Amino acid sequence: MRADYIPYHQLVKAVDPTASLSAATEGKLTRSARFRNVLSPAGFTDELRAALMYKGACWGYLTLYRRFGQPLFTEEERVFLSSLVPVIALRLRQSSFAMPEKVETEPETEIGILVLDERLRILSINGTAERWLARLREWENIERDTLRFMAEACELSAREKQILHALIKGMSTKALAQSLHISAYTVQDHIKSIFLKTGVTSRGELIWRLFSSFGAG
Repeated sequence: MRADYIPYHQLVKAVDPTASLSAATEGKLTRSARFRNVLSPAGFTDELRAALMYKGACWGYLTLYRRFGQPLFTEEERVFLSSLVPVIALRLRQSSFAMPEKVETEPETEIGILVLDERLRILSINGTAERWLARLREWENIERDTLRFMAEACELSAREKQILHALIKGMSTKALAQSLHISAYTVQDHIKSIFLKTGVTSRGELIWRLFSSFGAG
């Protein structure tokens, strides 16, 4: 049994990540099981899909619908949506780890305490710190393993990704230089670039950014 028309995973790999169901079925919408079983019973006659791609990464999906009695999506409308895809995807990428402006929480009566070892593994944590970390992850709605996400969101280079992973492990500048066979000055330049792209000014702030904005733990 063949997959239905314009599945999202195909749009992600397509040269143009947008498509309408009417065009994909050559105007014969009943060819689509999705049209017969989902769209038509709900009162919709056409569907325009977009994979929101930015620099080779997908940051979400967008689907527009037309009701019965309305015209099908035109090629001009599809092209217009295609022109907006990079802009929408970029905004999603930029806002994907923004902290909420206003958050209602119960006041804590104790100070949160989190103790890590040299590899940033948790040695000790009290209840207040656990609750704060849980809140941060809930606000962000993201998974725990997010180093790759952070690297993509901040557009880190391949070398900067290597150094980011090393920093998380607690490696010193000297150890980094030796392991990567580059000078300590070059390592410092890469670290400065990582700080600039992630909006921090120190290693400690970078680690906190991972815990707070990205839910790493």
